[in-house]
Amino acid sequence: AVQYSAPEWLRSNNITALAGDSESGIFAGDEQGRLYEIQGNKVKTTEFGSLDGYNRVRKIIASPGGAVWIAMDEALVYKKGSVEKRVKGNGNPKIILLQGDKLWLGASKSVGWVDTKTLQYREVEKRRFTAMCGDSDGYVWAGGIDGLSSNLDNFKSNRANQFPILKSRIVALETAGSGAIWVVTPETGLLKAAVQGGQIHSVQQINSALPHPIQSIQSVFQENGTQGKIWLATNSGVYGIDPQFNITHFDTHSGLSDNDVSAVYVENDTLWATTVKGINKITVRSNQPHFDFPTYITGLHYHSGNMNIDSSYLGQLQNSKRCVLPSNASLVELDLTALDLSSDRNFRFKCIKSEHLLPFFYWTPKNLVNALQKVQDITWISSATLSFGVKLPAGTYHIRVLGYNTRDEPSAKEGYIELIMLPYWYETLWFWLFCWTSLGFAIFRIYKTRIAFRELNAAASELQLQALRAQMNPHFVGNSINAIQQFFYPPDPEGASEYISLFNRLLRQTMHFSEQNFIPFREELAYDEDYLRMIQLRFSDRFQFDISGAEAVPNELPFPSMLLQPILENATLHGLSPTGISRLSLAFELKDDFLQCQVQDNGLGIQEMLQRKKLQNSERKSRGLEMLQKKIDTLNRLYDLEMHMHFIDLAEETKEAHGTKVTLQFRLSNLSNPKLKSGWRRS
Repeated sequence: AVQYSAPEWLRSNNITALAGDSESGIFAGDEQGRLYEIQGNKVKTTEFGSLDGYNRVRKIIASPGGAVWIAMDEALVYKKGSVEKRVKGNGNPKIILLQGDKLWLGASKSVGWVDTKTLQYREVEKRRFTAMCGDSDGYVWAGGIDGLSSNLDNFKSNRANQFPILKSRIVALETAGSGAIWVVTPETGLLKAAVQGGQIHSVQQINSALPHPIQSIQSVFQENGTQGKIWLATNSGVYGIDPQFNITHFDTHSGLSDNDVSAVYVENDTLWATTVKGINKITVRSNQPHFDFPTYITGLHYHSGNMNIDSSYLGQLQNSKRCVLPSNASLVELDLTALDLSSDRNFRFKCIKSEHLLPFFYWTPKNLVNALQKVQDITWISSATLSFGVKLPAGTYHIRVLGYNTRDEPSAKEGYIELIMLPYWYETLWFWLFCWTSLGFAIFRIYKTRIAFRELNAAASELQLQALRAQMNPHFVGNSINAIQQFFYPPDPEGASEYISLFNRLLRQTMHFSEQNFIPFREELAYDEDYLRMIQLRFSDRFQFDISGAEAVPNELPFPSMLLQPILENATLHGLSPTGISRLSLAFELKDDFLQCQVQDNGLGIQEMLQRKKLQNSERKSRGLEMLQKKIDTLNRLYDLEMHMHFIDLAEETKEAHGTKVTLQFRLSNLSNPKLKSGWRRS
């Protein structure tokens, strides 16, 4: 670093303005109206004088051809070689901007422009402006004490009315490349406004994108047009921000004579900065070999319970470090440093964190996944402390740190540490495997118990069905034997013989069918026909029956054994006509997926029968139908047949009719139930 200060180089140390030109060198101005031209080791001073001893140089522009424009409190001066001309404006000059043949001038009372050829001034608007820049569309932007305006409407509209964040004193303005300008205010620091056609479309607050906010900005300088860094002169040194928002910082430790910087200018590898102690020249990038400085991890800090644990590695700088952290460790931090005396503490660090497997016994599901995916995290920090947040997840972490100095030169040796963050016992993979195994075993046991319960329930239902069949058989036999007595008085040997023959056949079939839950439909139909013929023998011409629809039902269709017999028996006992001929019909019908069986008689009907039983004080329920309903419930539970039985009093449908209609139906598709195969036979 090189410092130009009084009395060796300058007349005053309080330098207030700075500009550069590739041909003419560096120009600087002080608070007493002096212009300094710096060429290598030579400094030329031009004094413009002062009326009261204070004539601050606010802005210098070096134009092509060796001409220089100087805006001072007392005048605007044009200087080229030995020629000096003062340009008269309206008010004290504050800011100037060269744009083609126009030199825009913002003064204490007005804003306007000067024709660079004739040096004639033309006023545009009577307002005070203190900052000015141009944009990529050719529009001029001017900032004052309460906002920002453009020459789109001759600086009449304040764009801060649309964007309140701009409603403040504008400290500095600078072009930010295509469609953008930099704006500096005391309250918000650096802003980036998107502009087009003299209008503002959006405003971005840059401090929110930086690791640490930058305050007290005095002026800005855009290096190399749009692709270089934006340099900020502040009261805490010079900051450089690249397009990725990485920060470079120079202060007294980097060679500045003072941290209070008023202006900055960067050309190639050299940074010029003005302070209250003179002008500073610092090399920011160098092609010369540099000192291969190392990066170190010097300390580890974390909380464990109510204790703060601090470990220093100052005595182990040359060795790799390994630390095992307890499960309850929190707020883990590493201290970083790099040994480059030219940058002192002004480093930024590239921190690379990669996760690896824990020791086998401590594996966790998340650590296993991250280690297999080779998760790696890269973080840039400007401070000397790397923080891992409140709680570092369990895992083995390899931390590599590489320091970068103020010239963006990387460290030749990186710092390294291995951190092993132990998990709590309930976070380990083995605990979760135990939980899932236990849960799976419990589900398996519950499943097996439910299967066993269902099998037991099915067995109980089967026993109940067998018990019902055992009760129905004596009921049928008893009713049939009682009917034989009528053939003795008066004697009817032929009728008795035929009746007994049918009864004997029905009895054998009843005993045979009682062993099966299902029989072929044709056998059930033959059984029902024999039963109705036996009843017809009993009542002779006073009873008639007919069977219809049976031809549409497949002969081998599984049919619940002796299902219709209790219904037919109830109809022949209680559904006989009190006068005339008793008629009974049995009809079968295939309807959608259901087989429907319908038994209809022309007896008294349900309601009339109940009335007579009340008058006779006999309210005994039909034992056969009661057992049939239990049989239907059991068959539904075992084989899911969706079987239903309905009784209808015909007198409820038509007043002139009488009798009872019983409808029984079940779903055919459910006859394919695998459980049904064990409950029926094919003859």
